[in-house]
Amino acid sequence: MLKNFHYHLYVQTTNQIKDNIRRFNARNPKLKPSSFVRHILDKIRIIFVLKITENRGRLLINRQQEISSKLIYVLCTIVLLVVMNATIFNVALPTISERFSLSTPQVSWIVVGYAMITAIGSITYGKLADIYPLKPLFMIGLSLFAIGSFLGFFSQSYSLVIINRIIQAAGGSSLISLSMITVSRYFEQSKRARMMGMLTSSIALGAGIGPLAGGFLTQVFGWNYLFLIMTISLLTFPFIIRYIPTEMNRKGEFDTIGAILMAAFVISLLLSVNLSPYFLCISILTFIIFNSYFKKKKNPFIQIELFENRSYTLFLLTGFITFFVQLAVFLTLPIMLKSTFHLNPLLIGVILFAGSMTGAIFSPFSAKWSRKWNNNSMLLIFNSIMTIVLLFLGFYYSLSPILVMIFFMVLFMCYSSIQVLLANSVAMTLQANKTGIGMGLYTLITFLGMSFRQPLPVAC
Repeated sequence: MLKNFHYHLYVQTTNQIKDNIRRFNARNPKLKPSSFVRHILDKIRIIFVLKITENRGRLLINRQQEISSKLIYVLCTIVLLVVMNATIFNVALPTISERFSLSTPQVSWIVVGYAMITAIGSITYGKLADIYPLKPLFMIGLSLFAIGSFLGFFSQSYSLVIINRIIQAAGGSSLISLSMITVSRYFEQSKRARMMGMLTSSIALGAGIGPLAGGFLTQVFGWNYLFLIMTISLLTFPFIIRYIPTEMNRKGEFDTIGAILMAAFVISLLLSVNLSPYFLCISILTFIIFNSYFKKKKNPFIQIELFENRSYTLFLLTGFITFFVQLAVFLTLPIMLKSTFHLNPLLIGVILFAGSMTGAIFSPFSAKWSRKWNNNSMLLIFNSIMTIVLLFLGFYYSLSPILVMIFFMVLFMCYSSIQVLLANSVAMTLQANKTGIGMGLYTLITFLGMSFRQPLPVAC
C-alpha cells in the first residue's frame, strides 16, 4: 500500500517538475542547454524528486500512525457501548415484565429479538463491507443505533419497546463487525493482534459493566434510561467521519435472495433454541434450500470457498464452542452462587464484574504474546486451561465463593485471550476481497454460540 503511494507520489512530483521545465523552456525558447547539461539537470531533478517524495511519504506515514492511534480508541468506545447494550437489559426484565404485565416468553423478546437482528446484521454488514466503503456503513449503523435508543426512551407500550430494540440491533449489529473489519483492513499485521486485543478488552469490559449499569439505572432512574444512555454513541460520529479512510466502491454484487434465505435460517434456528423446538423443522428446511441455492449461484451471499479453507472452518468451530461454554458459565454461575452460598445480587454482580475486568486487563497481554509465539499453540494452551478450570469448578464449586471467583476470573482470562487469538487468526486466513464476509460470518457464529442457551426464565 505504501509502495503504491510512493510510486504515485513520485509520478505526481515528477510531473509537476516537468511542467515547470516546460514553462521555463516556453519562456526561454532560445536557451538550449547541451546534452551534458541536460544530463546533469536530469540527475539533479531525480535526486530532488526522490527527496521530496521521501519527505512527503514520511509526513503521511506519521499522519497515518496518528490517525490509527486515535481510530482504535473510537472503535473501542463503539464496541463497548454495543456490548453494554446487549447485556444492560437483562437485569431490567423483571421490572419491564411488571410494568406491562407480561409473561416470561413475552418479555423474552427484548433479548431474543435483539439477538436475532444482531446475528443477521453482523454477516449482512460484513458482506456489504466487501462492496461498499466502510465510512457510510458506520454512519448508517450509528444512526440507527442512536435513533432506536432515542425513540426507545419515550416508549409507552411494549410493542414500541420491541420495535425500538430491533432498530437498535439493526444499527448495533454493524458496529462490532465493521470494527473488526477496519482493524483487519487498515492496520499492519504486526499491530493487528494488539488492536484486536483492545477490541476484546472493550467487549469484556462491556459485558461486565452492562449488568451493573443496568441495575443502577433501573433502580435510580427507571428502565427507560437504559435506552437513553446509549445515545452517547452519537459523540463518536464526527470521529468516524474524520478517521475512517475514504474508499471507492469495489466490484461485486449483493445477493439479496441469498441474504433472505440466510436470515430465515438464522431466525428459525434461534427461535427453535429460545422459544420452541418446532422451529427446528423450518430451520432444517431453510438450510437445505439455501445450501442448494448457494451451490448454483455464481456469486452467492456466502462463498462456498470460505468453508473449503480448513483453518478458517476450524476457527469458526472453536469460536462457537468457546462462546457457548463461556456464556453458559456466565448464566449458570449466579444461580449456583445464590443456591449454594445464599449471596445477594450485589455480591454476585461483584464476582461477575471481577471476571470481566480480569478479561479486559489480560487481553492486551495475550495480544502481545501472540506476536511472539504461534497463534495455534496459544489457542491450544488457553483452551486446555479453560477445560481444566471448568472441571475443577464442576467438582469443587461448593468449597468457597472466593474459590469460585478465582475460577471465574481465570475462565474469563482464557476466554478473552481466545477471542483475541481467534479474531487475529481468522483475519490472517482470509483473502483481501473476502475480509468483510469472513469476519461477518465469524461474528455471526459467535452470536449463535451465545444464543444457544435458555437464560430467560432465570432472568425473570
